Amino acid sequence: MYFIICKRKKVNKELIDMAHRLILEEREYIYYGYRKLLTPYQFQLLKALAREDGVKQLTSAEFISTHKLKQASSVHRAIKSLTEKEMINEENGVYYVYDVFFAKWLNRLP
Repeated sequence: MYFIICKRKKVNKELIDMAHRLILEEREYIYYGYRKLLTPYQFQLLKALAREDGVKQLTSAEFISTHKLKQASSVHRAIKSLTEKEMINEENGVYYVYDVFFAKWLNRLP
């Protein structure tokens, strides 16, 4: 499959979508491994961040209620842990999932 992608001369949306799918399939076992290494709450917060595609106010009442998270103090502890594990990053006051493909994979989960 990789050969087919590399051999094409024109890039179109279909080719990009296929490349995304292949990358996600290739890394899926890694992402399932992440799930086992994190607490269920940390994983829930990662999914919420991925769905929002970056969040400025992670401890806001709106973000917490929308994603059925616990209190702000729990979110704060999870943020600290996920930042230390380099699973999330903060840039210009916005938090996001560090690995773009992991964020895409998270968005595919229920």
